[in-house]
Amino acid sequence: MFSLDRLRTFFGSKQKHPLSNLLDEMRSHFKDHQHKKAVVQKSIPILFFGDLDAYRNSKKRIPSVVTAVEGDI
Repeated sequence: MFSLDRLRTFFGSKQKHPLSNLLDEMRSHFKDHQHKKAVVQKSIPILFFGDLDAYRNSKKRIPSVVTAVEGDI
């Protein structure tokens, strides 16, 4: 799983990355709800930064996921 510590020290900086608060909130929300029936087990949340209205109105909905190989980040 993606390490928040690696994100917080983005490119060697000791400053907190701007997205780390959003990731902390997302992980906390997921942890609070991961045992509900509607949540797919053995899954992880994926943040969406696209055009939600266009996605919802599209007949084809194809989410894609990119994973980082160790050392790429």
